[in-house]
Amino acid sequence: MKSAIDFSDNGDCQDEGTNCDIEDVEVTVESRDSDLDVDEDIDFDTIRADRNDMEQLSFEIPDDIDEDDYDIEMFLTGTDENGARHGDYWTFTLDVEVPDNELVISSYDLFPSQIDCNVNKVTLSVTLENTGTSDQDRGAILIESARLDIKESIYRIEIDSEDRITKTFDLALPDDLIQTIFHPDCLHTSILTKRLTGMLQH
Repeated sequence: MKSAIDFSDNGDCQDEGTNCDIEDVEVTVESRDSDLDVDEDIDFDTIRADRNDMEQLSFEIPDDIDEDDYDIEMFLTGTDENGARHGDYWTFTLDVEVPDNELVISSYDLFPSQIDCNVNKVTLSVTLENTGTSDQDRGAILIESARLDIKESIYRIEIDSEDRITKTFDLALPDDLIQTIFHPDCLHTSILTKRLTGMLQH
């Protein structure tokens, strides 16, 4: 998540009719809820009188977070050129909505990670995670590559909300592909591994 933080210095100091810069401006952003890990500090340095400054704050929303409202606190402190401390405090609420139906590939693993010309198949393990609020009984994984002549699938995967399940595929490699990507001396290479991982990344 990204949030823009905009602060201004109206220039007023303790003495009427004078303008002051605010120095060493720091902002701390924290979450009141332990389920949402937000603890960020931003340094604005000096904000000149009658000027404003803006920074962007980014933080991650966990995939397994519950649907709820989360309170975020912001603390602002700074010192004017006369040495007086200034500060302010805000709160805002982050409304997190979790979709009913959402399945994601949380991880995958290829074995062996590198192959030589004597290997004609690899094993691909795919972990599917239900990050939605509803149990699923029709999940599916499709592994397909025209270049590698691979088309494998598993359907009707049952997975409860917030659970994970790992499925394994034994993928046969075309003989003509092996001959193409390997040198005559059969040195180890990771070219094929990169192609296989690319199927899940695109």
